[in-house]
Amino acid sequence: MKRKGTFIFNLNIHILAGGNSPLHYPASDKLIEEIHSAIGSEDNFGRKLYPFNSADISFEDEEGNNIRVSKGSSFLGTLDTHYYYPLYLKNNKASSHTLQVGGHIAIPLNNYSPEVSGGFSATYFFRKKNNQNFFG
Repeated sequence: MKRKGTFIFNLNIHILAGGNSPLHYPASDKLIEEIHSAIGSEDNFGRKLYPFNSADISFEDEEGNNIRVSKGSSFLGTLDTHYYYPLYLKNNKASSHTLQVGGHIAIPLNNYSPEVSGGFSATYFFRKKNNQNFFG
């Protein structure tokens, strides 16, 4: 590895799904309630009082701004940019060590959260070699 930085770009797109497809089932009301019933502890949101998977979000802030997203709606989230720069790199036969710093910025692409946000990070990676060709 050379001391070169890395840029990563992410485009976030959101969809409010009803949870009826197998792809959405792990986050559905139905699965959540099945887990609560299995452990004998009902949740605090009373999902069983309403039809399952009827996704709808409605919110009004103190300034009168409204957000309404209905089942099946999709919208752009943010364009995230990350830059990572390695400060320390050490590889040997049995392991790999990396220390890196990063800068991050999220640019909103919707009217729901119009603020640009960002931050900094530091990360230390340790990887142990499982065999001759693979770090795990």
